[in-house]
Amino acid sequence: MAKNYWLDNYGYSQGGGIALAVHKYIETELSPAQQKRLNLKQSFCGGGPYDPVATFGVYKQWEELSNPLVAAMPVLGAKAVFPEVLGKYELSDFFKPEFYNSD
Repeated sequence: MAKNYWLDNYGYSQGGGIALAVHKYIETELSPAQQKRLNLKQSFCGGGPYDPVATFGVYKQWEELSNPLVAAMPVLGAKAVFPEVLGKYELSDFFKPEFYNSD
């Protein structure tokens, strides 16, 4: 196994239910040796409805994000739903350089 290797388990909306099922399966059906081999670091099981403005308000209050991908999810969703309005923008247009340089 590669050094510093781990598994992140993500899903949103219907995928959130799948991510939850995967997490439960890993915890209840796999042996400790199999769990160690997978090295599950975290699961993110998101779902709606949500308020993107309030969500980002909470993110701004934190000193850091545990996973910057979480902040990009609502923007990616909005771009997919409103391509005629947001399609001309790149994801980098929505975030400051500090976001991309964060750990």
